[in-house]
Amino acid sequence: MQTQFEYIQQLAEQYHTFAEDSAQLYPYLEQVDRAMLKNFEEKYADPARGFQPINLLRLECIQHLLNGKTLNDEVVEAIKQRIRQKNESYFGHLDPKMLQALQEYPLGKRDWFANWRKTWHIFFPLLYPDKIRQTTRSTLAEIATQLLKELDLPDYTFHLADFSGPLHLGSDTVSLSLYPADRGGPQHTYQLFVKISAVSGAGIATGSKLSKTASSEDQLLSIGTYEEALRVLEKMKPKVLALNEKLPAYDRILPSPPDYKNPIAYGQPEAKRNLAVQEPPVALFIPRYRYEDDPERPFVATETFVRLVHLLKRKRNVILQGPPGVGKTFLASKLAYGLMGYKHQEQIQRLQFHQSYSYEDFVQGLRPAPSGGFELRNGVFYQYCQLAHAHPDQAYFLIIDEINRGNLSKIFGELLQLIEADKRAENYAVRLTYGSENDPAFFVPPNLYLIGTMNTADRSLAIIDYALRRRFAFIEVEPCFDETFTDYLQQQGLTSGLVQHIAHQVQKLNEEITRDPNLGKDFRLGHSYFCTYIPAMDEGQWYQDVLRYEIRPMLEEMWFDQPERVEKAFQNLEK
Repeated sequence: MQTQFEYIQQLAEQYHTFAEDSAQLYPYLEQVDRAMLKNFEEKYADPARGFQPINLLRLECIQHLLNGKTLNDEVVEAIKQRIRQKNESYFGHLDPKMLQALQEYPLGKRDWFANWRKTWHIFFPLLYPDKIRQTTRSTLAEIATQLLKELDLPDYTFHLADFSGPLHLGSDTVSLSLYPADRGGPQHTYQLFVKISAVSGAGIATGSKLSKTASSEDQLLSIGTYEEALRVLEKMKPKVLALNEKLPAYDRILPSPPDYKNPIAYGQPEAKRNLAVQEPPVALFIPRYRYEDDPERPFVATETFVRLVHLLKRKRNVILQGPPGVGKTFLASKLAYGLMGYKHQEQIQRLQFHQSYSYEDFVQGLRPAPSGGFELRNGVFYQYCQLAHAHPDQAYFLIIDEINRGNLSKIFGELLQLIEADKRAENYAVRLTYGSENDPAFFVPPNLYLIGTMNTADRSLAIIDYALRRRFAFIEVEPCFDETFTDYLQQQGLTSGLVQHIAHQVQKLNEEITRDPNLGKDFRLGHSYFCTYIPAMDEGQWYQDVLRYEIRPMLEEMWFDQPERVEKAFQNLEK
């Protein structure tokens, strides 16, 4: 890990030099690869990108470099001044649309370049292009993963802060923090912390959103190598574990979700700024969710449930499939709770597909306007993606019941590719079907999870096409009539005799259904039909009602041409 540590440290020292002394920066810029400069020139010269004074400044400086001219502080300041003056004669070489945008750009009390007073912030995109950014983040992830392994912290995860800085203006420092995975973010915990900069350090950091009564335990010791960082964290580990253990189990602060009618337009700086100046959201304290402690958990073993949660976290899109009545929708909610680590309905959205459901309902489309004509309206998926973009530290879940009832290729459209787990990034963003040239490109955020349910007994539906099937993991949900089922019914107050009768006879019936060549296992009866008993009910009457009004109609539909078979099965269930 020392090689990875030194790579980050060398970048940090270089950026620190540039940040402190612009005289060291300009010679470096003159050595930047010409092909990369041309790419940046094309990027900043594109009028469709949206006009910003800082990008015009960068464009002019890049063109100076491409033309072999010298850059220094005086040249940069002179270009700034011409931009402030909207000097039309100087910028006559610009695309007419960009020149018009410069003339129309509003003057304010605050200087256009106030955020970029340091020269190195102006040129940070050239110093930290995508390739270096991706290498930096993957290297930091390697270091963090190795620290978790060597510190033996299986229940902890990591958070990375790269050279982009909190406002994406550029920083000469990176950091990584190790914290409990079930807390949702480092800001809610005490962290084992490593800072790599010109002067690196390791130690303890206190989460910014811990209550004011929580003690501040910030402590940072100087380090110079990976091994020194590891030794410091080994020393601090017992204290951090003890501090996090003392935190209340419900110490989870969640923001109130923004108004769906005014979703965040991801990629638009104005929208981001508006979000930043909103009133602080109302804090909510949500109890943790532990599957093994849930008195209403599905009939799924704990180890199986944990494996399914990990599958959902990795794949991000899963479909629960099985016969009617096996609790697919019920399990979907529990999987969301399990991944969140707490129960909060505001982070779960439910909808049901049907044959008339369309892309326009799901993503975006034209709808009649109250004043006449048509207007563009965002669908539930688009809105929910914006909500997830606005709160990247929170997990959001879209549960789609009867997902195979819709024309999935038609509903998802160009999002078919974007929902893949490895395509949830801005560099895969696309322009939506109904988007205009000025609309930002769209991508699905990585913190949005799709859980579909599919009734395999419904033969009226088409098989899911392979293009979509490849993008989901499929989980088979089986009827359960074992001891877990019988114990649950007895806990609800049903007598042992009736419980054993139900389990035995329904299992026999399901075996018969499975053997039927015209039916098969997809038509078996699910256990949830028999989980509706409420204490104080007359159990005999309850059971007869379930058989007469729920089970018999299903049997009559399955064996519509064999009434004697229906009658025999019904009599066996009645005994």
